[in-house]
Amino acid sequence: MGTTSVNVLTGQPSAGLQLGQAVIAVAGVQILAGEYSTGLIHPTMLAFPTRWPALLAKAVLLIPGAAVTAIGNRPRDAVYLGLIALLGLGTAALIRNAVTAAGVVLTVLFVLPTMVRWMPDPDWATFLYRASPSPGHLATTAAWTAAALLLGTITLLTRRVS
Repeated sequence: MGTTSVNVLTGQPSAGLQLGQAVIAVAGVQILAGEYSTGLIHPTMLAFPTRWPALLAKAVLLIPGAAVTAIGNRPRDAVYLGLIALLGLGTAALIRNAVTAAGVVLTVLFVLPTMVRWMPDPDWATFLYRASPSPGHLATTAAWTAAALLLGTITLLTRRVS
């Protein structure tokens, strides 16, 4: 079994996993939003007129990269990083701007869990802690990812490419 990746005292990811999730999140954003910024999204959407297979293909490419990043850690970390990559992809499909999408994903990953310390009400602090994606909350992370992918797919299907 690999090394522990979550701080036992705070429940937050270790420094290595935090760095890995930041890199994977930005890679997930960049794999789609980069095409919008360069204009290469037009040939992609011409090749996939129904559009969702292009998003699916990008998701399939992201998962192995995220899993390789977690080598040496627990298998749970590979699943977590895969979900983070897909969260970035879904956010990029929804927002279509690389900088803004990366900012949103990194805010959700790093600012939301940090805000727990500033909450004066313990009930809100508990809610915010449980609602933020983390390796200890895979179901919550999966819910964030599913929402981002669903909204991103709907946006990709309904909005014009240009």
